[in-house]
Formats: sequence, structure tokens, C-alpha cells
Amino acid sequence: MDPVSTRTRILIVDDQPDMLELLRERLQSWGYNVLMTSSGEVGLVLARKHQPALILLDVLLPDLGGHDVCALLKENPDTQEIPVIVLSVVRTPQLVERAFQVGAEDYILKPFEANYLKNRIAACLLGGDAAQPTEGQP
Repeated sequence: MDPVSTRTRILIVDDQPDMLELLRERLQSWGYNVLMTSSGEVGLVLARKHQPALILLDVLLPDLGGHDVCALLKENPDTQEIPVIVLSVVRTPQLVERAFQVGAEDYILKPFEANYLKNRIAACLLGGDAAQPTEGQP
């Protein structure tokens, strides 16, 4: 197990209960501590309160969209250094580009391979370069 993961908290913000559960199970099996919510607004509160090492953020949320959440995180001195990986089914170039413009470190299209996600998380936590958006494959 990666030594970073044994002490790292990750916040998941996704409005799909199945995706929240899948990500929670994967991340915990990799040794991460997990916080999760289906609300962008609650995600902002959790990020400020718990200072996770990384945030997995969906674009399509019912209250405050992922792009807005990311922008607000990056504008706040308390959360601006937290890396954000966007996980989304949205494949339009404009929305992908917007995610990077508001500060996302990476953009992974759903569905994705678990090992690819694991590697992208590790790269963000260790300061690696962000990948170009892909279909969840290396």
C-alpha cells in the first residue's frame, strides 16, 4: 500500500449514490479515509472543515455545480491548495476546458478503470502532472 494513502483523507462529491458507494469502497480498500456528500454546498463546508488532501468532484450536482464548487474552493485561501479531480460523464470540450480554467488538476471521464483512478490520485497527491481527459484509461 502506498504510504501516502494510509494517512490521507479524500472528499467525494457526487450526486449518484451508487458512485459514492463504489468510490468509498475503492478508496477505503486503498487505505484512504473518506468523506462524502451528494451536495456541492455541503462539499464546500466539508472541505473547509476537514481540509482533505484531495477532492473527487462530479460536474453535475443538484444544488451547486462542480465547476462552481471548484472555483469557490480555489478562491478560498483555506481550500485553494486542495487538488481537485473532476469525475464526470460530461464529455463536451467546453466543459472539460472550463474545469481546468476554474482550477481542477485532472479530469477523468466516467466510466473509468479503478487502477487508472488510483494512479491519478497518487499523481495529484505527490504533485504529478495532470493527465489529459481520457476515457478512464491510461
